[in-house]
Amino acid sequence: MQLTRHLDANATLVSLIEPLALRDGYSQTGLPGVQVLHCLQAGAEGGENRLVDGFGVAEALRREDPAAFTILSRTPVRFAWSDGETFLSDEAPVISLDVTGEVGSLRYNHRSFRFIAAGDAEDRNAWRAAYAKLAALVNAPDVGVELKLEAGQMLVMDNQRLLHARLAFRSAPTAARHLQGAYADHDGVYSTLTRLNRLEAERRVAEVEALFVSPAMDDGYGERISIREHMLQGGELAA
Repeated sequence: MQLTRHLDANATLVSLIEPLALRDGYSQTGLPGVQVLHCLQAGAEGGENRLVDGFGVAEALRREDPAAFTILSRTPVRFAWSDGETFLSDEAPVISLDVTGEVGSLRYNHRSFRFIAAGDAEDRNAWRAAYAKLAALVNAPDVGVELKLEAGQMLVMDNQRLLHARLAFRSAPTAARHLQGAYADHDGVYSTLTRLNRLEAERRVAEVEALFVSPAMDDGYGERISIREHMLQGGELAA
């Protein structure tokens, strides 16, 4: 995925306009779990990234308006996206809950919303009112953090939790703002982290083992026992 200020409307966060916060992969049945944005060229003044904790906003809605939260977590809506060659579509509530009732993911993107997939006119009006309350919380000026990605910097985020936007440029860019993006599923990321953690643990164990059998461990502490024997006694007492 390539994002520059010259792309067409299918690319997100590219113009001088300040878009609302959103999240990606909204129209896919398999939601991208992790999004990576690598800044290749920063462009002009402005264009900071705005990040909002979607789970925190959803929980704020649950506290402030439980009825609106229930509507958005139970009413399926249709999301879709296409660039003319690829067609993606999914149907799900804006707020998805896990088996414990906690927020599991948030589908929030006005550009991909197509229609409310259930209910009558009264239900649809109630959904729109609930969505407006969520939107007000997401885009409140005191919510979220802002940061400027410079060339060479990378932003890695949980795409099912974090909403993101780009603030407006404060002047016409004299150079293209160029971001390169990629996605990964949670399972792949967690699997890789688990494997790397195990490899690191094995490396550290091997270092300790090599030290333990080294000739240096034959020396004593001024006692009749060696450092190695002293370590074994300490380990036995600790156990």
